[in-house]
Amino acid sequence: MVAALFTGASPAAADETVCGHVVRGAIPAKYQETGGLGRSPLGCPTAPELTTPGGQGAYTHFQGGSIY
Repeated sequence: MVAALFTGASPAAADETVCGHVVRGAIPAKYQETGGLGRSPLGCPTAPELTTPGGQGAYTHFQGGSIY
């Protein structure tokens, strides 16, 4: 099953390196909510964070889904 999680922006959120990929903004907090490294069904990021086509947000693809 592939999941897509959505999160609101959080200016206080810190960058985090997960499996060699930098995860930014509110995405690392949402990733930690799902269990974080070793416990999350999302697994490791498969690519660096990308910007949405309209430039209004960002997303990270993981082995088991994505966080936008």
